Amino acid sequence: ALNPVIIMTLLGLVVKALPIFEDAHDGAPIEFVYPISDWFTLVASPFAMCALFLTGTSLKSLRLALVPGLLVMMKVVVCAYATYFFAGSFTPVKSLQNFSFLYGMIPSSSAPLIFASSFAPHTSETIASSILLGLVVAGPLMYGTAVFLHRADTNMTDVVISVHFQTSCAGLICSFLLLLMAVVLGPQWGFRSPLKVLLFS
Repeated sequence: ALNPVIIMTLLGLVVKALPIFEDAHDGAPIEFVYPISDWFTLVASPFAMCALFLTGTSLKSLRLALVPGLLVMMKVVVCAYATYFFAGSFTPVKSLQNFSFLYGMIPSSSAPLIFASSFAPHTSETIASSILLGLVVAGPLMYGTAVFLHRADTNMTDVVISVHFQTSCAGLICSFLLLLMAVVLGPQWGFRSPLKVLLFS
């Protein structure tokens, strides 16, 4: 069977050559003419919701295994430094190098999970775990990186103190909710399993 990814890519190149696009002005992206544009918007709108739904349904249980951890480190940390290194080789502009570092830190979307479900279903759970773990890890890292890069020439002491205070407040609230869950669900869930004890500790 022919690969649908390759077919649709080639089909997109063919369609782009047809006179059904509006002319771009002032750097605006090329768009389909009406009503084709509205039809494509309607068809493509559920993609984000369906991709997130697929991520959730592919997770039987979130496991902090070695492979998902390595995948997250490669995407969030190694990829960020690699793009920063290559950006430094191509441009001397510091702002562009910093942008490449932040851009390389963006976690993976649900697109790899779609490919895994189609071509390697046995890896779907590992990929889904990696995607979810990547979102958790990349969020604080991207926030901290964006703050420091935005004010690289100023004293960041006040910003760090403010971020630390807000993080501590959020941590206290989450800890209270977790303890409340332990009290409410304790009799039904039980704490005989070492994994459950470790989760609540």
